[in-house]
Amino acid sequence: MINSNDTLLLNNIIPFSQGTFTLGGSNPTFASFRHADSILSRSGINNPVTINIRNGKYTEQPVLKNVRGTSAVNVITYRGEANNANSDTLSFNATLPAAVYTIKLDSALYMQFKNITFQSLGTNYFREVEMVNKTAFITFDSCVFTATNGNSNNSLYHIESNGTSADTSFTITNTIFKNGGGGIKARLASSLIKNNKFIGLNGGSGLFIIDAINGLGDASRLTIDNNISTSVQTCGFLYFGVCYSFATSTIGGINIGGFTSLPLQNLVISNNSLYLGNGRGINVQMQSSEGSPTRIFNNMVAYTSQGSAALRID
Repeated sequence: MINSNDTLLLNNIIPFSQGTFTLGGSNPTFASFRHADSILSRSGINNPVTINIRNGKYTEQPVLKNVRGTSAVNVITYRGEANNANSDTLSFNATLPAAVYTIKLDSALYMQFKNITFQSLGTNYFREVEMVNKTAFITFDSCVFTATNGNSNNSLYHIESNGTSADTSFTITNTIFKNGGGGIKARLASSLIKNNKFIGLNGGSGLFIIDAINGLGDASRLTIDNNISTSVQTCGFLYFGVCYSFATSTIGGINIGGFTSLPLQNLVISNNSLYLGNGRGINVQMQSSEGSPTRIFNNMVAYTSQGSAALRID
């Protein structure tokens, strides 16, 4: 053996991440969302990870990707340390049409976001969360999604899929969507959307689920339950400070459509309250043959003007 050439040198080796960390504030583990993603992407995890976000406003545009070692047990949780979404805000002013988001989930798996406000500051581009490349097993709970009033591009949604693959196993609960275009536009399968409020939307629908199966067979199990949606109400005729008629809004409530590959299966729409202008309340597009029942019950649709259809099934 020649001692001068039998040495192996490894640099930048870091152990698996596990346990509880802090983001932002004084002496944090991670200075930003990008910093957290950079470290976790290099280290991987071998146990659950919780990242407590210190009170404050974080202005950045992170892209979170899959982290090695995540699973149904080893989940990465980003949570507001004060358990109040108003105390922790991730915001960004997107100005490029190719990057209209505040945060992007790119093939991310097994992540939870709790008690965080996601804010878009732009007037032309204002998508808070963008999902690409089969993002799955994601939870948003007790969060707030908000956009600037008076946005000029009403076709954008707060949470939106940007691709052709289905994003599976999402749980979106106890969350508020305010202002901006629409609420959620995604290819969701095996997902739960429950106890959310969609307030003051001025474009699209509260929920627009496109092609929830996309080749996934009866894994399409999608439940939309106990959500409240209210569209923007503007005055059409104002006289001496009194509004005598309201302008007609075409914002829809729940739109399930575009099923081109396999029959829609195991869909439940229940206990939702939709307050609309004249858009469709609940609109479901299905193929002629369905493998499992679609259940729509105990929903309420109210209009400020003549509605186009409270319930439509094609």
